[in-house]
Amino acid sequence: MKILAVETTGLIESVAVYDNGNITEINHEVKSHSAHLLKAIDKVLKKSCVKLEDLDYLAASTGPGSFIGTRIGLSTLQGLSLALNIPLVGAATLDALAENIWDSDLDLKKINYICPLILSKDENVYAAVYIIKNNKLKRVSKYQYVSINEFLKTFRKDKIPGCIAFLGETKGFENYIIGIFGEKAFILRDKYLPRAHNIALLAYRNIKKKKVKKTVYPSPIYVRPFLAKKMD
Repeated sequence: MKILAVETTGLIESVAVYDNGNITEINHEVKSHSAHLLKAIDKVLKKSCVKLEDLDYLAASTGPGSFIGTRIGLSTLQGLSLALNIPLVGAATLDALAENIWDSDLDLKKINYICPLILSKDENVYAAVYIIKNNKLKRVSKYQYVSINEFLKTFRKDKIPGCIAFLGETKGFENYIIGIFGEKAFILRDKYLPRAHNIALLAYRNIKKKKVKKTVYPSPIYVRPFLAKKMD
């Protein structure tokens, strides 16, 4: 099975090709996904020696994250889906970010919660809570758009029964998190950001579980409230 995947919900544009278990990925920081995405797709296909006509599926991140970036990734792959007559699969950005926990060197038996964080422009975060069950990640909260303080109240009420791993855009909150949880908090950032290879792997799992509808395109996940200004 061959899958082309893109992750465009943040400043890092990530594209990957899944080819029967082998993954080729390209990551770079961009100011505009619309100006670079097709070039990046062409580059990763050449690097992986996979042609467009060889692809079986397409996969795109559905957010939450940048509204414009999410739409660019989805609309670009929708166009390819129509042209190639192959299905497009969506995968949530927070789910993909949480999957990075498997690449860490943490003792996962000691981790009670995994919390991916994506910073929004107004200093709130997109976040969710996951646990490990039967060697798989299970989301146990809604996708949220909250202040970091409001999000951390979840664990204060729980009296912190164990250790918590925070992944993603945590740089501005590290001292605050450590101040609350101390040695029970593990913070993973830098390379632990949303990446296309995890979008591809999540899509692959859903395809194998036959959760993909060929005629239905994935929709963006919006958790941030829309604000309308009253005109005088």
